[in-house]
Amino acid sequence: MKYHLGTLALLLPASAFAAPVELGRESFEGTPGSIGYTSSYTYDDGTSVTPICASVLNNGTRIKGPRTIAGGDGNRMFTAVRVNRVSAQVGDNAPGPLTLTTTAFPITGKINNSVKLLLSAPGDFVSGATDLNVYDFTDPTVNHERIRIEASIDGGAFTTLGQYSPSSATNGSLIYDADFDGLGGGTVPVGVPASLDATFQEASFSIPSGNSVQVRLTFFTNGSAEYVCFDNIRIFGETAATNPPAIGNVSVTPLSYAEGSGAQLIAPGLTLSDGDSSTLPSATVSISQNYLASEDVLTATPSGSIVAGDISYAGGVLTINRVATLADYQAVLASVRYQNTNTVNPSTATRHVTFATTDGTNTSNAPIRQISVVDLVPVQEMPFTESFETDGRGTRYSVLGGFSSGNSLFTRLVPTTAVPGTDGANVFAAERTQTDAEPLEAVTAHVNTANYTNLKLNLLAATQGGSVFEQLDDFLLIQTSVDGGAWETKYAFRSTAGASGNLALDTDLNGTGDGTALTSSFQDFSFDLPSATTLGVRIVAATDGNGERILFDNLRVTGDLYSYSIADASAQEDAGTISFDVTRSGSTSGGSSVNYSLTAGTASGGTDYQQVAGILTFEDGVSTLPVVVTITNDSTVELDETFTVNLDNPSPGIITDAEATGTILNDDSSVISLAGGTVAEGDSSAVNLPFTVSLTNPVDTAVTVSRQTLATGTAAAGTDFTALGAATLTIPAGQTTASFDVAVTGDNDVESDETVVASLSDLSASGRSVSLGTVEATGTITDDDPLLVAGNGSLAVKIGVSGKLKISDLLALTSIVEGRAVSLVSVQNLPTAQGGTVTIVDGWIYYQPPAGFSGADSFTFTITDGVQTVTGTVGIAASAESGASFNIVGQFTQGDDRLIVCLGISGRTYLLQTSEDLAVWTNSGSPQVCPANGAMLFTDVGPLPETRYYRVIEAQLPPP
Repeated sequence: MKYHLGTLALLLPASAFAAPVELGRESFEGTPGSIGYTSSYTYDDGTSVTPICASVLNNGTRIKGPRTIAGGDGNRMFTAVRVNRVSAQVGDNAPGPLTLTTTAFPITGKINNSVKLLLSAPGDFVSGATDLNVYDFTDPTVNHERIRIEASIDGGAFTTLGQYSPSSATNGSLIYDADFDGLGGGTVPVGVPASLDATFQEASFSIPSGNSVQVRLTFFTNGSAEYVCFDNIRIFGETAATNPPAIGNVSVTPLSYAEGSGAQLIAPGLTLSDGDSSTLPSATVSISQNYLASEDVLTATPSGSIVAGDISYAGGVLTINRVATLADYQAVLASVRYQNTNTVNPSTATRHVTFATTDGTNTSNAPIRQISVVDLVPVQEMPFTESFETDGRGTRYSVLGGFSSGNSLFTRLVPTTAVPGTDGANVFAAERTQTDAEPLEAVTAHVNTANYTNLKLNLLAATQGGSVFEQLDDFLLIQTSVDGGAWETKYAFRSTAGASGNLALDTDLNGTGDGTALTSSFQDFSFDLPSATTLGVRIVAATDGNGERILFDNLRVTGDLYSYSIADASAQEDAGTISFDVTRSGSTSGGSSVNYSLTAGTASGGTDYQQVAGILTFEDGVSTLPVVVTITNDSTVELDETFTVNLDNPSPGIITDAEATGTILNDDSSVISLAGGTVAEGDSSAVNLPFTVSLTNPVDTAVTVSRQTLATGTAAAGTDFTALGAATLTIPAGQTTASFDVAVTGDNDVESDETVVASLSDLSASGRSVSLGTVEATGTITDDDPLLVAGNGSLAVKIGVSGKLKISDLLALTSIVEGRAVSLVSVQNLPTAQGGTVTIVDGWIYYQPPAGFSGADSFTFTITDGVQTVTGTVGIAASAESGASFNIVGQFTQGDDRLIVCLGISGRTYLLQTSEDLAVWTNSGSPQVCPANGAMLFTDVGPLPETRYYRVIEAQLPPP
């Protein structure tokens, strides 16, 4: 480290900075060092158990153990032990402590001086154990075992620099003794060891500047193992600097300190430099103007080698005493804080805080930071009156520069001579104010004038002394500050003459009073004030001579206050608009305005009403204006709906009722009804019979009813449909219909249409105007099973001849129902009406007429499609006419006509005949020659009668 510092010194100019250097030393190496010393007694017999007080070898032979004291600077050291026995050994009376004193050493022209030395107190020693604590604190005081380090400047009295004393009454170690009372303990300064042990430790103590210095060590031990050892006493100093320290970056802007605030930094950006000194011994920060011991406090934070004990504060001056680096001083000075402890009514006089330091020879510049203490007087409410009957400082108003000293004053008082026109006992007076250090004497109040208009100040004012006032130095000013802005003189009373005149109103603010003059009686003056949210009103007074007294009293700030309110309103939904009355009260003079806006409630802006906002402007004399809101008519059933009209931003004025409720009255209603539907029954798979619930108008909320089926229809529950128990059905908000289904059970039965009856009950519409209409409705299950109808056949036979009919041809006469195949179940098994018989053989039905039978006969047959079973009839006609009767095997309807299918013999001719009663037969159409396949098709042209019989006979064709 020494090498690096030395190298740095070579690289820098000699004037860059100075640093403490060793000036001289005494190391007890046998020949006197550059300092030299004397001892109050010297004794050494060469052993380690008898008294010693001398420079001895540090080689393990002189300290019990044997031990060498590590850390020494050479072969020798100064050692003392059992010095109370010195007199007994040499026959001399030398009671009490002994001393070692250096020769006076020159330090002329040196600063930042210090002494450094090595100290050890090894105590006793037991093999295998640690050093023993053996130093005692005993009475009388002269027998306290200790080491004291002292210094004398220029031959003066020795001053204690430091001391080590026992840590306990008996058998303690030597520790630093902060109060030098013989018992160790207390705060340990920087640069010295806290306790001494069996090694050398360096202790460093600052010493004052002067021409010379002597260092003295005072020591005492009275035991055989109570060693004290010293070595290497060195004197350090630094050549006095020629460049003063420089303090920079202290703001010239006053620090605003608000009443009740905590400690605030004064110069947090402070810088410190010195062209030729790296350390400083001291510095001060002082409140150099308007210091009040009862209020003002300065504090600083220790840094680096500057500890709390190096910083003190008294009488408005914070002092730092410690040789420390520039960086440490800069940190401490930048940490200085100001605090005003008066949290009710602090003095508002501007403090000047001055920073200064020295390098031991030269004093620095002394920058000043001003501190403006702000008395946080609460803002007063309108109307404001101050009559000074009680002390309102700090609560109603603040006083700048208030003082009272004989006839020099700016204060609240009771006049010794009655002043006509006063409103009470106390007034505020100003006389010879220039004697106060504060440049401005003022009474200040801040008033909440928001929303007021036509502001005025009334003030009682008077003078005592007559025509003695001067234009330059004597005045009464009325100043205002708008919303924290700069103070502006609005009105003034000044002398009517240059040297001696009355104070009179200065109507044009040109410095000369030219209006109403003040007298010894109070007069009430009225002044217009500017509009403001917070208005500062300040009364400033100044006079410069005895007898020039100005009095003022009864400050009153008044104004007009507009208040706005809005009334609730309502209208039917179909009215088109709702109008709200906004009323201006308090005063109707002058113009003003207030803003309005709408806020949705249960009514929605843009849907239920038109969203608007705007400004209502009241002209002079107008007290009421409307806010008109357009509302929307609809058919939705709903509750009465509301929205809010809001007032805000009165200009000027206040709002006493900021909200009005607009109610849109519902004028719609709805009826809920039930209607049944129709559904085809189906066969086996289930189908649903629908029922519809409907509202005549939509509703803005869900509507619910209970629906169920009844047992009053023709359909049977459980067989034809599945009954529904009571359950809730919901029509969603805004919709008009909902439905529910009844499950229908399909079958193949041919039956009549059946009905299911359902009903509604328990209507709930959340208070909306909804009523029940048709609460029962019938749903119809239509039968979709077609009737199986047997096709009636006919058979023509010749008298005495049997006939046959093919079963498949007979079945072909029946229409297929729902795709089901038809089969013959049976034929009549009893004789026919005419006694004929019918049998079935190999897919044919044979008819055997009775003997000689002619005319009409018939038989029945039964068919089925697996679901339905029906009976048909085959008509038989027996005739003796020429030609054979042939079988008719099928009849089909085609439009209004009927197609007749019959069988014949190929090549023969046949003719179709019809009869209404089987008695008279009529030829129909033309004869046909039977084709090769034996099948013929005849057409009976419609329209046809309800009943007609057919037969086909073999025709006798006329000869060619």
